Amino acid sequence: MIKTVLMAILFLYLHTSLYAENLVSTQEELDAAFVLLISKNTTWPNENKSRNFKIALLDSNEERLKAFKKLMKGFNFKNKIISIDQVTLSEIETNYREYQVLFISKEYRRRVENVLEVVPQNFPLLIITKEYENEVNQMINLYEDEFQKTNIQVNLENIKKHNLIISEEIILAGGRRVGLGKLFQSSINALKAQEKAYKKYVQQNLHLKKELEEYKKNIVTLQDTMKRLRQDIQSRKYELNQRLEKIIQKDKELTNKDKDLKRKSRELNRVVKDLHEEKKKFLKEQKKLLEQQKKSELLEKEYKSLNKNLKLQKELIDKQQQILKTKEHTVLKKQHEVELLDQEIQKQRDMLVDKIEIIEQQGVILYLLIALVILMIIFAYYIYRTKNKYEFLSHELALAKEQADYANHSKSIFLANMSHELRTPLNAILGFSQLLGKDESISKANKKTIGSIYRAGSFLLSLINDVLDLSRIEAGKLILHEEPTNIKQMLSDIFVFVKAGTEKKDIKLLIKVDKNVPECILLDGDKLRQIILNYLTNAIKYSDRGKNIHLSIKSSQNTLYIAVADEGYGIKKEELETVFQPFVQVGSASEHTGTGLGLTITQKYAESMKGDVKVESHYKKGSTFYAKVKYVECKESEIKKEKQLRDIIGIKTKNSIKILIVDDKEDNRQLLKSILSQEGCEIALAKNGQEAVTIFQEFSPDIIWMDRKMPILNGEEATRIIRGLPNGKTVIIIAITASIFLEDKESLLSSGMNDFIQKPYDINKIYTMMHKYLDVEYIFNDNVEVNDLEFSHKDFVNELKKLDKKTLDELYSKTLLLDKEEMMSVIRKIAIKNKSLADMIEYLVDEIQYSMILKEIKSI
Repeated sequence: MIKTVLMAILFLYLHTSLYAENLVSTQEELDAAFVLLISKNTTWPNENKSRNFKIALLDSNEERLKAFKKLMKGFNFKNKIISIDQVTLSEIETNYREYQVLFISKEYRRRVENVLEVVPQNFPLLIITKEYENEVNQMINLYEDEFQKTNIQVNLENIKKHNLIISEEIILAGGRRVGLGKLFQSSINALKAQEKAYKKYVQQNLHLKKELEEYKKNIVTLQDTMKRLRQDIQSRKYELNQRLEKIIQKDKELTNKDKDLKRKSRELNRVVKDLHEEKKKFLKEQKKLLEQQKKSELLEKEYKSLNKNLKLQKELIDKQQQILKTKEHTVLKKQHEVELLDQEIQKQRDMLVDKIEIIEQQGVILYLLIALVILMIIFAYYIYRTKNKYEFLSHELALAKEQADYANHSKSIFLANMSHELRTPLNAILGFSQLLGKDESISKANKKTIGSIYRAGSFLLSLINDVLDLSRIEAGKLILHEEPTNIKQMLSDIFVFVKAGTEKKDIKLLIKVDKNVPECILLDGDKLRQIILNYLTNAIKYSDRGKNIHLSIKSSQNTLYIAVADEGYGIKKEELETVFQPFVQVGSASEHTGTGLGLTITQKYAESMKGDVKVESHYKKGSTFYAKVKYVECKESEIKKEKQLRDIIGIKTKNSIKILIVDDKEDNRQLLKSILSQEGCEIALAKNGQEAVTIFQEFSPDIIWMDRKMPILNGEEATRIIRGLPNGKTVIIIAITASIFLEDKESLLSSGMNDFIQKPYDINKIYTMMHKYLDVEYIFNDNVEVNDLEFSHKDFVNELKKLDKKTLDELYSKTLLLDKEEMMSVIRKIAIKNKSLADMIEYLVDEIQYSMILKEIKSI
């Protein structure tokens, strides 16, 4: 997690530094910068032998070519000239050996496999892709994350296969993620250092030039002085000749002076020679620089001449192709004429054959007339027998239809009875298990046993629900209940639901929601939740310990696309057709738990929402299940925001409340009594509807919990009678039913009941219903009353704005994982500076309000 956050910060820094320094101005130039930096940190075998460094762009966008040339103008690759070509797939297939780097744009990412088939694994070609999702075939891949920042993926194994070496300085997070911000900045600093060194060299060169000019001036002045000295010597010699007699005595002194002058002249000559040598060295260096400049100019001229020759060759080829087309056209005309002649000859032959056949047919007609008369006699007899058989089969079909209708009706009655008979005992098992689990006096070991009982009962309930759901679908009673739904909130709930299963097997669930998925969609949220849950529970069940499961959701044209990929056992080809059939389990895990109805129900739910399902699988490698459903986009304000409640252990009444519990089963009566035996609650019990009417008149309850199916007088009949009695119109009556059919629920409400709950019920549903209709407050497991004043949304936003950007980014990335343990590390950091904000964030995490945290961070 820390590596992920660091990478996000590095990539953010890279983008801001690139645009802030005006190094790039477009996404194409940013891609070019990444290609240049990655290339400078890559080593090719025998790279010193080649003079040029060539980059190929598999892309049809002219702007990208211009951006690459613009950014790389003036740069060189290890003293090599960089050239950039825009190529097609066919050109790559024939000329890939000419290039060191191949950049494949997002437009051609699906052609990467074609390129890999052509380029040998051991050939040193650095392939850089854009938005290429196949991690196995990646070498270097650029992609954009949810922050719209460019990231990079590195597959070291593929780089080594192509005999390439990438610098260890750019490898981060286990060799797969690259800290490009630091790499780019260090490369730019290196370039700037080279530029400074070059400027320093130029300044030194100018300084040497100035010193040389000063030396030249000194030489000129020395030459002038030498001339003057010589003139003086000559004049003195003349005077000495005239005054020879007078200066004989001073001849020795003059000789010595002459020697000194000669010695000085020799020294001057040496200095002049040294200056000449320095001048020659400097001129040689200048010539070398001029020759290098000339070579570069010659290369540019050769490149331009080559381009001109290529254009001329293309024009010649086009002309030759036109000539060939004209020749082909003439040849086709001649072929057409020959075909017409052949057709004419064939027609003449056919006419002759027809005449022969007519003559033969006239001889056969008599035989056919005789056969026709015989056939008509046989056909009349066949019609007579078929009519009798049809009447017999129609009678049999009517009898079979009556039997099928009776069997279907019997099945519906059986399922309705089974629903009641199975859910009623399960209600007591699950209810008392929950009550015992909340009892603080019970030891941890016993609580663990009680938890096993509760989980086993819940699993049995899910099996019963699968069978009943299928029967409801077969009976045509599947009805959509469309309502505004928040996908992200739904995924948070699902994540919490499957968390125990993933943790048990050490499976990592990776959830990816496309940015195009709306915040609010109108569809049947319960059925969509069941589709995703069925896929995820299947993936968990058929996956080995330590594997990954990927859940992705995308949206396009008011259609939601769901995909769940696992790394489990996989499905054989011959078994794929039976995957969505009822009561079928395939693969090596077919002996595992379940009814084999989950995928069948998923298919029916998807079809009812104008979608469909499919599966792709590779045996022993894993499977991917797909589903798509239609939706209508809505406003986020339309979503019903229900308060998420923590673990409720009871209710607290402000006034005394009278409660009447009506149920023919002793266990269910005692369960409800145990749940509602709270301070301020007075409870009465009744075994059937008739007893409930009698007690109502004497007891005058505020709320009645009414079982639907009872002897003597059922719940609906008792409700109608109570509504006709004094105070009967104001009493709250909640139905308790084991039925799952919609018409049964409508019948309950039409009889006068205020609401209903379904067996087996969760204890919190009882408390929630009490809170809905009566003046009660909840008691939570920490004995602290929770109300709407505990959390202030305004205070949360204000405190959140005080956080620094680094902490906000870390909190956002941890929240995306939907993992409380990961988030607690950030919450503890925040608590050091802002305890109030840390408490509010922890509260939202406990209430599974991850979407609110993400939304507010985005708005900031």
